[in-house]
Amino acid sequence: MGEKDTLSMEYLSDNTRFADICNYCLFDGQEVIRAEDLKELDTKEFLKLAGLNQKGQQISRIRDILKHAVIRSTGDCTYLIIGVENQTQIHYAMPVRGMIYDALNYGRQVNTISKNHRDKSDLKEPAEFLSGFTAEDHLTPVVTITVYWGSEPWDAPRSLHEMFHSNNALLKYVADYKLNLISPAEITDFEKFRTSVGLVLEVMKHQDSRQSLNAIFARQTFIDNLELDAAKVIEGFTGIKMDHNEEKEGLNMCKAWIDQYKFGVREGELRKIIEISIKQLCRNINVADTAEMLGETEDMIQRIYSAAELYAPDYDVDKIYAELQKEESV
Repeated sequence: MGEKDTLSMEYLSDNTRFADICNYCLFDGQEVIRAEDLKELDTKEFLKLAGLNQKGQQISRIRDILKHAVIRSTGDCTYLIIGVENQTQIHYAMPVRGMIYDALNYGRQVNTISKNHRDKSDLKEPAEFLSGFTAEDHLTPVVTITVYWGSEPWDAPRSLHEMFHSNNALLKYVADYKLNLISPAEITDFEKFRTSVGLVLEVMKHQDSRQSLNAIFARQTFIDNLELDAAKVIEGFTGIKMDHNEEKEGLNMCKAWIDQYKFGVREGELRKIIEISIKQLCRNINVADTAEMLGETEDMIQRIYSAAELYAPDYDVDKIYAELQKEESV
């Protein structure tokens, strides 16, 4: 398992964040599933199938996260098993992968119920002996949510039917399997998240845009609400270094994010320096001599950038001015 997979899995294993992901995907952000109603389950999905030699064969897969959920409403409780699969890369066979996870869980549920009946010796009808299941038995629904952590649009199939070569009339007889996908590029309202998950996914969506990131970093709500675990995930996925303080609980903002914002401000100031310099140059040059003006302007721009490169990536404006003044005095 890679570093990104580990980071995302540990981050979403927290019940509060897990509930947030589920509520966004299943209930459009409404707080239906609560952290206190979640219980950790074994992530190993396995199913033992009896073979002709009666020895059987076991099929197993390891999920990222699996939890048992209780959805409480007035006078009623709904039980649900929810799995979350984290994808750092687009997976073009994800519907099949998710379908196998869910099928293994259902198969294990049937086997568990059948074993309980055998232990109690309470199966009566031939059909019950055949299936190990009675008409009164029920399965617990299984839902798998795929969380994609990339900024690119998800261009892979979102259902089993989309993976077939053609969409002919026979497909109506082929069972479909739908992918429950969360992709940052498709999220338009990050306010539907109630935890730092929304902030993290928003950064994932805009990680390739310096301008968008600067706007996010400048928001006071972002600065106040980004916790250490979320900061680690962002650092791991984007490569932007964070100023961790392991002893602080609930960072009142990582210094590095503010530095990133200031970096954008300095870039804007550098552009202003160039504009002011060109205007000043034009006032001092005979505008009629266009060729000479252009040549001098290009030379000035190059001088400013050369001075700026000495202080990259901070682009200290005062130092750049000082460097230009040194050149003028030579």
